[in-house]
Amino acid sequence: MKPLLSVCMIVKDEEKVLSRCLESIHGVADEIIVVDTGSQDRTKEIALQYTEKLFDFQWVDDFSKARNYSASQATGEWIFVIDADEYVDRESFKKFKKELKENPPEEHILGIQIVSFVGRLGKDTSLNYHERLYRNNGLIEYYRPIHEMLTHKDKKENKNRGII
Repeated sequence: MKPLLSVCMIVKDEEKVLSRCLESIHGVADEIIVVDTGSQDRTKEIALQYTEKLFDFQWVDDFSKARNYSASQATGEWIFVIDADEYVDRESFKKFKKELKENPPEEHILGIQIVSFVGRLGKDTSLNYHERLYRNNGLIEYYRPIHEMLTHKDKKENKNRGII
């Protein structure tokens, strides 16, 4: 049976924050794909504690190419993208996955609310939505080398976006 949720991430020299991120999704995500773009620290060693799906990608100054490579390794129906310096609330993530399974959205690309710590010493927060969840149907990919964004290969499908 095809997994429901693949979590994809690209990393480089993230040993200080990677465990926190992977601990938050491990055991909830059906598979975790980590693509390393040239780490010189213990990043890869840490990733292997949580997943066997660790891949190397030669950095070509293009975040979209690295993200698309990570997605090409995913087998789940849905792809959730997270960065190493982020993490999820495990209980909320479990509820999210259950809802995704029982009541899948019609949209193909969905925005996820991200809480960022800002201000002096990170005492304040900012809420933003970022498109981080999308159907693994081969029709959606990242574009732009920095500040990458998702798009449908079939441009007429771009209207299928939502927020959860």
